[in-house]
Amino acid sequence: MNLFAALKLVFSSSSFLKDELEHIEGKRHAGEAYQPAKDFEPEALARIRAKRLNLLKSFLWIACLVVAGALVAEMINTYFQFSWFWVRVIRALSIVLLAWAVWSKLGDVETFKGQTLLELTSKYLYKLLYSVGLFLGSVALFLEGTSGA
Repeated sequence: MNLFAALKLVFSSSSFLKDELEHIEGKRHAGEAYQPAKDFEPEALARIRAKRLNLLKSFLWIACLVVAGALVAEMINTYFQFSWFWVRVIRALSIVLLAWAVWSKLGDVETFKGQTLLELTSKYLYKLLYSVGLFLGSVALFLEGTSGA
């Protein structure tokens, strides 16, 4: 939709709920929704709360991965001294894993409410590849390469 709606979702659940109900009511008047917006309010509020909790959890997880990557890089810089070649290899591996995670989601079709073994495994692999890619990217960001092979 737009940036303003996204900011409302993150910072003001009551304001976003109001907009959501207006959106649903507009859909109902256009014949695209079947129940009045007020009937949908408890479900909408539960979904908004769940989404905001997931946004917070994901932010905390990403922040932890970045901090862990910085700490590992600092240890490597202090004790091992990687050459620029290996720093670039880690950067490239990070890009490969992030791209693989994103591209692996293309064409996914949800069935049985996302509960088949294939769908659950796909979600797990996405999170794993993305997390490892982000961690390695964070390590590479803070690594100080040395000259030489």
